Amino acid sequence: MAAYATPVITHQFFDDAGDPVAAGKVYTYSSGTTTPKTTYTDQAGLVPNANPIILDAAGKCSLWLGSGEYTIRLETSAGALVRSEDHVSGVATASDISGKLDSSTAASTYALKNNTVLTGTLSVAGAATFASTVSVAADAASANEVTRLSQVAGFTLPKFSNLLITATGTNSSLSISADQALLQGTGIAYKASAISLSLSLASSGANGLDVGAVAASTFYFIHLIYNPTTVTLAALASLSATAPTLPSGYTSKCLIGCTFTDATANKYPFKGRQFNSDFSFAVGGNVSGYTRIATGVLGAVGDVGTATAPTWSAVTISSLVPSIASHAHLLLVSSGGQAAIAAPSASYGAYNSETNPPPMVLAIGGTSRAASTHKMLLESLSSVQYASNGANCGLYLTGWTLNL
Repeated sequence: MAAYATPVITHQFFDDAGDPVAAGKVYTYSSGTTTPKTTYTDQAGLVPNANPIILDAAGKCSLWLGSGEYTIRLETSAGALVRSEDHVSGVATASDISGKLDSSTAASTYALKNNTVLTGTLSVAGAATFASTVSVAADAASANEVTRLSQVAGFTLPKFSNLLITATGTNSSLSISADQALLQGTGIAYKASAISLSLSLASSGANGLDVGAVAASTFYFIHLIYNPTTVTLAALASLSATAPTLPSGYTSKCLIGCTFTDATANKYPFKGRQFNSDFSFAVGGNVSGYTRIATGVLGAVGDVGTATAPTWSAVTISSLVPSIASHAHLLLVSSGGQAAIAAPSASYGAYNSETNPPPMVLAIGGTSRAASTHKMLLESLSSVQYASNGANCGLYLTGWTLNL
């Protein structure tokens, strides 16, 4: 017997950070206009939704589309735009097929009408020609440990979930796993599930580099790619975060991460782990310790008591974090009788300010030594700010968060 991908039962809407849009608003219009267009709470199309639809606390609602195309506009509960999509249409079920066939051209010839989407397995006897406006989703298992790839409609899914990318620092390989990922092509998206792949920077093509040979001290962006003809999911490393050179037959992609190669002749990716969007270096292998980006006495930490503002020193990070980083993961250390501060800009106050404290402050008494970690939202990819009055103070990079 045939088995098919489960359709979306209850729609759940997410923001770009992957969080549910609690109490959000979903407006529906005729595609490309601001003319309201009715949707329904039931498959029979008997009970219309309100417009806008108010999502529940989990960002969910019951959403059934009528005929024709929609513009769907998603806003937060406060009315801020999350995203808007044109040309959204419903998915035909098997019982709808008879209403989508047009036999007017010849007695034995049938043409699918425009904007018809078929899911499941489509069997056609004899020759078949499909217009470019018709999307056919293959329902088949992949050989690359992906349980199923199927067409998905709309934009209610996050790009990936439970993503893990690891490098041991002892070879050219990266291991990739995820519960699911959404790959985008031209006019169609695919959901890959139960993902388990190995990517080697020493090879080229699918599950390797897109072009050229691996270079030392270089950021490589990691993409998932899909070939709908061979039903093959693979990984690809590229110098480009937005436009990798896809191998022949691969038409869909999804940016999932980034790795950085060491400066040795091996050019291995640094040892570390990326979970979803967060990457952390792991000491061992080719990582002898966290990268120290500032040390010793720099600038001045200021003093509220003497009305002295801090003197910040810009610390360069442009070659240490990828171009798509949103946060830098920092470690600040200090010893007894010394103070150190760090911030994304020079707009913050002295180490002992209570009204404008820096995001990272360490001021230690006695002979103790302490450390503090912080995921710092970057205001610039070129530098962060640091100041210290102690020779034993320092600032280290431990990882980053990617804007995916």
